[in-house]
Amino acid sequence: MTELLNQAHPMPQVGIRCRRTLPVDDRPCQTAKVTRQVPVESLIYDLKNPDPVRRKEAAKLLGDNKVQTAIPDLVTAASDSDAAVRREIVIALDKMRDMRSLPAFHLLSADREKDIRIAASSA
Repeated sequence: MTELLNQAHPMPQVGIRCRRTLPVDDRPCQTAKVTRQVPVESLIYDLKNPDPVRRKEAAKLLGDNKVQTAIPDLVTAASDSDAAVRREIVIALDKMRDMRSLPAFHLLSADREKDIRIAASSA
């Protein structure tokens, strides 16, 4: 049943590049780029993850792929406690160039981190 639902309404996917150690030309210590597909919903969910690294990576991937449906969630996440996450959110929203991002830019233009304030003000 789940397969039928997934075929009828496939989840949007974005590619994630990650580095893994894979055998390359019989040299097991070489690294190769591996791209895998991740549902957009899981990236949006990761914006609320307790791990700031996961939140930052989710914001980066959503911005790199210009996932417009994530804008409201990125705006909500603009009040994140971690500066690195807020920095990535400014970059992600700036890439999308959408008016719905204005509340986040307004909030972040008063951020305690100078580089975030500058990025939000110039976006």
